[in-house]
Amino acid sequence: MRITGWDDYLIHQTADPVLRPAWPDDNWMDRFYWNVHDPDGRIAIGAGFGQYRNTGRMDAVLYVLFPAQQRILRLARRTTPDDFADPVIGPLRFTVEEPLRRWRWQLGPSALGLEWDLHFTAPREPVEFAPFVFGEVDGSDRSSFRHFVQLGACTGDVVSAGAAIELRDAPTIRDRSWGLRRARERQGLHLWLQHHFEAADVHLIFNEARNGSVAYCDGAVVDASGSRRVTAVGHELRMTPGTRDVEGGTVTIEDELGRRHTVTYERILRGYVGGVGYGGWAGADHGDRLETVETLDLSVPVQETLAAQPLLLFDHICAIQLDAGPAAVGSLQIGISRSSQYEYRPRVLGSRP
Repeated sequence: MRITGWDDYLIHQTADPVLRPAWPDDNWMDRFYWNVHDPDGRIAIGAGFGQYRNTGRMDAVLYVLFPAQQRILRLARRTTPDDFADPVIGPLRFTVEEPLRRWRWQLGPSALGLEWDLHFTAPREPVEFAPFVFGEVDGSDRSSFRHFVQLGACTGDVVSAGAAIELRDAPTIRDRSWGLRRARERQGLHLWLQHHFEAADVHLIFNEARNGSVAYCDGAVVDASGSRRVTAVGHELRMTPGTRDVEGGTVTIEDELGRRHTVTYERILRGYVGGVGYGGWAGADHGDRLETVETLDLSVPVQETLAAQPLLLFDHICAIQLDAGPAAVGSLQIGISRSSQYEYRPRVLGSRP
């Protein structure tokens, strides 16, 4: 691994050049995920961007949610040692203007049919989650990676067919992860919930195994009095009859001081992200300068939409409420296994299956 300009910075963690990750595995990744939605729930934009240093690849997926349509843009290119940390693919560019405070997110003309120039600001510190470690230590199906999440807001214009949709202080979630991710965790249920309310911020990542046991639970409730870790979770989700597509429900959390909070959800915009970049697309070899677009017609029966998804992973935009506080709008990201080994059951807070 050769020396690059990055080695001129005082950022080394090992005796190797900066380009060399801790593991030589092809599945070493350095990624982020964004979700920004209009405060009224008229439009939502999601983005996943990954850099895979050991294979010299970079890819991104963007999706835009409208009331009856979801548009998806997939991009990929090869990288050189000198540009591995430059998050630019074709018409898409991310710029770190001030670390952990300000980013700029631009999309130029593309087959997606939309353009935007969004400025992200984060008045709050990021929340770090406990490491994800799955699989055998020396096994071929091991994952070991970290996450942090930061809440903020985006301001700018999204232009579609010459008409501008103005976003002003649109709620935004920024998720960063890095490490080795390849294990098949065989999850039954996955909840990724990151919300800003007037009274508090709520952060949660919660996974159930297919037998209903808790595989991972971490998060925080952050308010004026400080930050408290999440220690237990309960949930009662409502699904479209005959499907595992979530329409709403409640998630109740308990923090380290024994305080309980309940978040309620009612779906506004549907978002199907199982087929966007998950299920093996992210990190695969897509050649150089890939740009493809796809449109989902959400006016068809929901069963048809679900049948086309390799994974049942949703990022629905919902009307949300914390306890009896004011209503807000937020992202409800849920993954549910199709496996016959898993049957969804509401979880009573503090239950131990």
